[in-house]
Amino acid sequence: MRGKYIFDHKKDTEDIGVAIELYNQAMRIEPSLVAAKAGLAEALIHKGEFDRANIELISAAADAHKRGLKSDEATIHMMLAKSHEFQSRWDDAEKDAQTALGILSELGDLAGEAEVLGVLIQTLLRRAKFSKSLELYDRVLEINHQLDDDHKAAEALKNMGNTFHRMGKYVQARSLYEEALEIARKKQNRALEAACLGNIGISFFYMSEFDESLRHYEEALKIDMYLDDQTGMATRYNNIAIVHLTKGAFRNARTYFEKAAEAYEKLGEKGSFALASNNVAGVLVTLGEYDEAIKISTASLRIAEELDYPMAEVFAHDYLSQALFCQRFTDLALEHAKTALQKAIDADLPRNQAFTCSNLGEMYFHLGETKLSREFFDRALKLGNDLKKKETQFKASSYLAFLDIMEGGKDDGIDRLRAIVAQTHLQPDPIYIVLSQRLLGQALLQFGTTEDDTKNGTRILKESLDMATRREIAYEVKIIQKLLSNVTT
Repeated sequence: MRGKYIFDHKKDTEDIGVAIELYNQAMRIEPSLVAAKAGLAEALIHKGEFDRANIELISAAADAHKRGLKSDEATIHMMLAKSHEFQSRWDDAEKDAQTALGILSELGDLAGEAEVLGVLIQTLLRRAKFSKSLELYDRVLEINHQLDDDHKAAEALKNMGNTFHRMGKYVQARSLYEEALEIARKKQNRALEAACLGNIGISFFYMSEFDESLRHYEEALKIDMYLDDQTGMATRYNNIAIVHLTKGAFRNARTYFEKAAEAYEKLGEKGSFALASNNVAGVLVTLGEYDEAIKISTASLRIAEELDYPMAEVFAHDYLSQALFCQRFTDLALEHAKTALQKAIDADLPRNQAFTCSNLGEMYFHLGETKLSREFFDRALKLGNDLKKKETQFKASSYLAFLDIMEGGKDDGIDRLRAIVAQTHLQPDPIYIVLSQRLLGQALLQFGTTEDDTKNGTRILKESLDMATRREIAYEVKIIQKLLSNVTT
């Protein structure tokens, strides 16, 4: 009992060690003590010692079965399922969860069944078994209605919405979130209300309804602030920043990314702080504040390396490479970008790989290394297509069209660039609008053969310069100004 109390009220790693020793003492007195074995396993899982934990849990499950302690046996199999899930042993996790479900069904323990179903669903979702997960959520909802537990019913609806979201079915997801929101408001569950509002905001974001997305995020933020929920506030600040970033409101994006970083730092969540700081650095690169971007990315990289957090490391290297390249530290910039790509490959982060390949393609383009530029943009486009990542598709397609023009495919390449520019209304981020216009204007100026080509190219570049200046896209302003300075009038 004392070991359980110390573990449940742990403040540091020493408390976990004390709890483990107390459990071991109890087992020396009574080797088949199920509660001690389960408690020891729980502490070992917390320490990440999964293999040792599994040995204790398997032994505890056998003892519980032998002594007819059905409820304890079910709990231990659920713990085993969680341990296997942490280790990505999905088949073992599913097997133990199903064993626990069988016992609980026999006992008629509906609450326990719902809890184990939650574990099983997470295991299925990890393997993208969405249809089966939704079937089990229906059973969870049925149980919650039988138990008259509206709070857990609302949680289940929210989680079902999350599943539809992962399937890309945003309308269905939003419908479930709104149903959960109605229950949360009825029961005055403000934390769940904020979570549902945030998820509805995410659904609107993925449907490109950015104003509605922002409205729901801000409503959720008000509740988070009322509850003094720092985690909720940090999440909402980050989401609001992403909407502003997507709309090209870079100053607003910077403000909210900084708020998110501050909230994560206050919470002591170093990994999330590193990611949020990287986001600040990325915006600073766009705004042309390169020294500050380098300073923040360097600090973020240091934290990410200490935590062994690959995603944060990759982003830090990426934004360092961009800031350094803009300051003409070419070799160092390429070194950071290549490091980012290798780390993204090693950690199996395809979205990061797409971003970094696009980054490298652009750097080699400006260095006149057209073969390498094409190689990385080809890789970026393939990844972008696989991931349905519009920003990567847009950027890579634009540069590849220009590279084709350089290699003799003028008419086809210019037509493709014109088609891309014509579709810019589908891309709210001004960075990509300016990029495609700049490449089209540049193509007409450099490879056009008529006076109209020169006039149209100049006009398009001036329009892109106007947008780049208004939106403070510093590196594009510099590139376009140089192109226009070469135009003879």
